[in-house]
Amino acid sequence: MSNKLRAALTEYWPFLIPVLLLLPGLGAFAYPGSGAAFSDAALTHYPNALFLQTALRHGEVPLWSPQILSGFPFVAHPYSGLWYPPYWLALLLPLPMGLNVVLALHILLGGVGMYCFLRQQGYGRMPAVLGGLAFQAAPRIFGHIGAGHLMLVMAVCLTPWLLWASGQRRVPAGMLLALMAAADPRWALYAAALWGAWLLWQRRLRVLLEQTALAAVLALPALWQYWQYGQLSTRASLTASEVLEFSLPPASLLGLLLPQWGGAHEWVVYPGIVLLLLVMLLRPWQPAVRFWLAVVALAVLAALGSSLPGATWLAELPGISQLRIPPRALLLASFAWAVLAAAALQQLAAAHSPRRALRLLHAGVLALLVSFGVLALMQGAALWRPALFAAALVLAAWLAQERWSSGNKLVLALSALVLVDLLVASASLVRFRPADEVLAEGEELAASLAADEDTFRIYSPDYSLPQQTAALYGLELASGVDPLQLQSYVNALAAAGGYAVTGYSVVQPPLQAAVAPDADLLGQLNVKYIVAAQALEASGLELLQDAPYVYRNLQYRPRAWVEQGDAIQAATVLDMQANRMTLHAYGPGRLVLAEVQYPGWHVLVDRQPAEFAMPDSVLRTVALPAGEHEIELYFMPDAVRFGLPVAALAWLVCIASLLRRRA
Repeated sequence: MSNKLRAALTEYWPFLIPVLLLLPGLGAFAYPGSGAAFSDAALTHYPNALFLQTALRHGEVPLWSPQILSGFPFVAHPYSGLWYPPYWLALLLPLPMGLNVVLALHILLGGVGMYCFLRQQGYGRMPAVLGGLAFQAAPRIFGHIGAGHLMLVMAVCLTPWLLWASGQRRVPAGMLLALMAAADPRWALYAAALWGAWLLWQRRLRVLLEQTALAAVLALPALWQYWQYGQLSTRASLTASEVLEFSLPPASLLGLLLPQWGGAHEWVVYPGIVLLLLVMLLRPWQPAVRFWLAVVALAVLAALGSSLPGATWLAELPGISQLRIPPRALLLASFAWAVLAAAALQQLAAAHSPRRALRLLHAGVLALLVSFGVLALMQGAALWRPALFAAALVLAAWLAQERWSSGNKLVLALSALVLVDLLVASASLVRFRPADEVLAEGEELAASLAADEDTFRIYSPDYSLPQQTAALYGLELASGVDPLQLQSYVNALAAAGGYAVTGYSVVQPPLQAAVAPDADLLGQLNVKYIVAAQALEASGLELLQDAPYVYRNLQYRPRAWVEQGDAIQAATVLDMQANRMTLHAYGPGRLVLAEVQYPGWHVLVDRQPAEFAMPDSVLRTVALPAGEHEIELYFMPDAVRFGLPVAALAWLVCIASLLRRRA
């Protein structure tokens, strides 16, 4: 073992502790501790990673995905991981293990990043270690892990490095901000606000402007694509009430004192009761302390959303609709709590007062006993383990009083108390379901449908065919669960599915929606099978089985056809890949493809550039002259064609500059 590696392990080993919470679930899917039946890890991240992994094995970088909602721009989706190089490491391992390994590495990276940032700000080793651990083990972060928000957590873990980069000249902060935007553009807005406030507080406006411009160039294709997709999606028409729908209820502020054992992940506010007591010892007149206290206050106010006067007006501002869930701002509070904990421990250690540390240690134990007692009354016998944990804390405090006389040891005991408090609270917010169990849901049905070698889609109005199982068997869905959906397609699917579009929903069709399928319109979307939990009353459907109910659509159309007056003639699909499709058809007539139209799709007829006949329609259509034709469609958005070379050149310049500085 080299001396550098040995030194790194000696300095950074404490940050492996919170990662241990994830080890039991490396081969599983993370689900909310509340018992919720859905997780983005299974619903979205696993299908996307599996699709990307499969495409790369076939030598193709996919820009378009046919998996759900009759296709969507994979290159523009913030959960695709396509623009975030560290995400690609997950593809080297079996899924979902690869995703969990990369997530665990980011949790480790987040703790080390916070430690480095705090050390850069002049904190001692022990306070910096506590700050790093408090950030890693924050219940708010583990709540998002349980919900399966993998890309969000990865981006959050880069936040300390963004602030660290602003305090040195080797690594441009713009590179970190660009990486963050590639991982999750929405979190990048929050992180940029924190970083910008930090630089303005230090009166470094020039650095802020220069590095923001650099980040915009480095992340140009990702931001360009995401902006375009957002403008065409259902998010563009969100009302103020929909933006504020998940605002933090004021009563949830009680969570500052009581851990939310298995509670709703979006409303987790618990910073740790011992950490809170520790922060209360701070001298608030210090400028740095005031800054981070202000971050906590502003984050909590932003999370309250609809409870604040003027919130409706703010929710209507351009770009705010992309930040649809106000409590996400509490992740900034988690960052600030970690810094404040380090500052408090720094002051405590500098005081050289074992008695003061001992009093705080005892107060922390008492506070935990009270909070666990209240929760035991609220939740019954479900908290017997925390009760045993609290009893062990009492014993630890007694031993500290009897045997320890060193202030440093008491500070260490207090830090351990903070960490254990956070770990116990965070562990309750995540449960792991074995991958075999999750992927077995609907497996028999998926296998039987996959045996049909035809090219078709499936419509499931009530999620009877799980998205992750469909992805495993290579089945394409006309319905789907996703936070980004093309508005034009949502309207078309609503007409075909026979339900009303009443507002924003991440599920299409919305859960509990009354549906009356139109077999002909579904057939035009290439829907051959309909899978539902309840019997459907509709003509043009043939019942194949029940429990769940599986119907064959008698009005099913092929993936492409030529309309010649009232006559319809199937086109032959010669080749179909993620970014390219080749067909053979006879004209004259109008070639219609059961494929969603989106900016960036181009068409060649007999190797000559052509135009789509109806560019504003939901499906792609091409006018064909008389005769036999070969038609090729390919997807190459302007953001990739023009933005990628600019960003690639900027990255090469930045990397060359870094290498030159190291040499």
